[in-house]
Amino acid sequence: MGFIIESVCEVLPINVERKIEMEVWLAFSAKVLVDTTLHELSNKVYNDMHQGLKNVVLTLQH
Repeated sequence: MGFIIESVCEVLPINVERKIEMEVWLAFSAKVLVDTTLHELSNKVYNDMHQGLKNVVLTLQH
């Protein structure tokens, strides 16, 4: 169960550090809209986050 809590907490602004990380990610996401050189990195980070949260959901289903 610790893995699930830790994984979810990684993407939620639950403290100052995570809030700053979320703000950076939002700023980065806006920059990607005008800077195509960032698309590859953006897609990788998105896919990694998606896979991580998918793993959490699959674990909860079992």
